[in-house]
Amino acid sequence: MSVKIDVKAIESEIDRIIEEAKAHAQKIISDARKKAKEIMSRPIPLEQYNEEAEKIKEKARKKAEEIVKNAEKKAEEIKKKSNTRLNEAVDWLVKVVAGA
Repeated sequence: MSVKIDVKAIESEIDRIIEEAKAHAQKIISDARKKAKEIMSRPIPLEQYNEEAEKIKEKARKKAEEIVKNAEKKAEEIKKKSNTRLNEAVDWLVKVVAGA
């Protein structure tokens, strides 16, 4: 039985997933701000604009939080799997060294 674990590669993958999620969240927020500016430039009553802009910003914020939260969960799952594999590899190595 051979178990090959590259902890640095796993950590890099976790970091990449989180960074991608953050970048995606920032894009959503940026798009929401653009949409809010577009709405603001329309000739509508200020009260309606404020309500609509706040709804868009809140929706974007929730979506961004959800994306980051999901990325963190995925990263944690990857970390747990790597720890399990590492433990299996150590157990196997101990058995080989011990002659079991």
